[in-house]
Amino acid sequence: MKKIMGAVILVVALAVAMLTLRGNVAHVQPLHDHFKSYTVEGPPLPAPIDVVLKDQFAERQGVVEQIRMFSPPVEKMLPDGGISPIYHPENHLTWYQFAGTCPQRTLLVTNQFGTDQEWVVQNPVYLLLPTWKLYVNGLPTGLNPPQGLDHYLCYEVLSGPPMGLDGVILTDQFHQELVTVGVPKVFCNPVDKIVPDDGLPIFDNENHLACYDISPHVAPFPLLEVWANDQFGDHMFMVFENQFLCVPSTKKIKPSGPCNGTP
Repeated sequence: MKKIMGAVILVVALAVAMLTLRGNVAHVQPLHDHFKSYTVEGPPLPAPIDVVLKDQFAERQGVVEQIRMFSPPVEKMLPDGGISPIYHPENHLTWYQFAGTCPQRTLLVTNQFGTDQEWVVQNPVYLLLPTWKLYVNGLPTGLNPPQGLDHYLCYEVLSGPPMGLDGVILTDQFHQELVTVGVPKVFCNPVDKIVPDDGLPIFDNENHLACYDISPHVAPFPLLEVWANDQFGDHMFMVFENQFLCVPSTKKIKPSGPCNGTP
């Protein structure tokens, strides 16, 4: 009888331990990648797509039809040797041009470059979609579709503290380069794409992308042709010069008026 009771107690203890472990895992913060953006050239969508988007500023509608940039995840090595690795090599982003209006907002941005950096942003300029990179120069990448990656709506930055950080080494799936991280250019909120509905919520409301200019602006050599897929279809485009380094960030918003929901 004692042996039976002991076995029951052990089973219950193991069950409790497993439930506790699952609960802890559910609350572990995900590891977020850095991204590097490149300008691209390719055909527009077969037909413009109407979208309705909702982020932490407002709900708005607009039209997208042209990919302007493409971002693979990137490893960042600082001059002091500190490395931010790639956690999710399958996660990429396509940048669609998006026109909207929003009054100026002042944000306090926190990331690896500083705490409560004061950025002033206004109109949205890009919609970013999670993207599956299928082929590069006709060769299969062997990558899986993106997982757990949010859509983003990016706003132009009117002012923010320049980094002026030399000697940063960026390594992505295209090449490696030595760059200077400069002024902030766009700030990206996670966004819910309501129309067309992708059936996915925002995965992480707290993770944003703060995108800085990097120089020199150079293209991978030889030039690369990429075939990628996102929720708007399959796309072929040529990859040209780098533009931004996008760093995982959090933000606080200083009080201001609401955004205009219609571009």
